[in-house]
Amino acid sequence: MPVIVDEEGQEASVVRASIETHKDALAAKGYGADRVSKFDSLHADMSAKTSAQRLAQVTLFQRTKDQHDAMTAGSVIITRLQDAASSAYGRGSPVLKEFLIGVNKPRAVGKMETTLEYLSGVAARRAADLNANGFSKDDIDQILTVYGNLVSADNMQKNAKKIRNSATEARDNAVGAMKAEIFRVRKFVKGAFSKDNAMLEEFKPIKRGGKRGGGTSPNPPTPPPAK
Repeated sequence: MPVIVDEEGQEASVVRASIETHKDALAAKGYGADRVSKFDSLHADMSAKTSAQRLAQVTLFQRTKDQHDAMTAGSVIITRLQDAASSAYGRGSPVLKEFLIGVNKPRAVGKMETTLEYLSGVAARRAADLNANGFSKDDIDQILTVYGNLVSADNMQKNAKKIRNSATEARDNAVGAMKAEIFRVRKFVKGAFSKDNAMLEEFKPIKRGGKRGGGTSPNPPTPPPAK
């Protein structure tokens, strides 16, 4: 979608420049200041909403990274806790089941949250044994801190996704409105200046790369040899 949006922005800018060049001729045929003002308003709205969407996308990327980092911190503290438990109780002790040793670490955020919350309770009950094996009171408290950070990061990521989705919808609507107005301008020119080939050529859609006109290149590039 970003490439398409950029192309629509280019189309709007080129059409607006042509309108400015021929504003007197257009006004004489009925495309006056009100129509130009509407075009400018739609163009400005599309630009603003495109910028807002891009900012929302960047924010979502950062919030997703924060969520990922919080998940990683959860895995790290669980590993440290399980290592301390294995040191305290030795191989094969039934107590190790309480620490979920042998169970795959959670990959989903919700599962990680419930696992951290559960293990904080286990660690609190077994605090004396854990403290004697390198897992301090501060480490036990850290489990709940990591849990809280993950909950916060997850909520912020979900909210950022909602904002991004809303911004994307607003941008797409603005792009659609701009495309519709460009279509109307071109139809106006075709109807009002049907015998003015230069004018018709100037208002034709541009091709990728900034050139006007449609169709394909008469000499398309030769594709590279297959590997």
